[in-house]
Amino acid sequence: FGCILLCPFILMAVHAYCCIWLWLYMRMAVYAYCCICIWLYMAMSSVAVMGILIAFSLIYFNFRYGHRRIIQKSHPSSNNIMLLGIILSLAAIIPMGLDDSRFVSLPIACGSSAWLLTLGFTLAFGSMFSKIWRVHRLATKTKGDSKKVSTW
Repeated sequence: FGCILLCPFILMAVHAYCCIWLWLYMRMAVYAYCCICIWLYMAMSSVAVMGILIAFSLIYFNFRYGHRRIIQKSHPSSNNIMLLGIILSLAAIIPMGLDDSRFVSLPIACGSSAWLLTLGFTLAFGSMFSKIWRVHRLATKTKGDSKKVSTW
């Protein structure tokens, strides 16, 4: 899941490299636009779409084989939330690569990419943290605390 989650950050680094922030005396930001190569945008968008399709297939796999013991032990609801976060993070690539030369609604695209990336990262990281916390809680339990840990 880690390599799928890094794709938005690669495009963001390329976008940050191409765009220059100039600070004036009155702390006003002037944004100097530089076009992103259309081939790079199409390549990263296709990688993002493939990642989204893989994530949807893994969600289907969790639902289809959720009755099996090994899937139940891996906490499938947390896996599905993590995959939803990955889908949102990958979906942020598409509006992130838009610039003023091609599209008029750049403020909407800019705002949506920030929201999608933030929500996706929060869901994916929070889900991974909850799984780690669950393992920590099981590993640090003493013998007297033999209470069963339930799945959500």
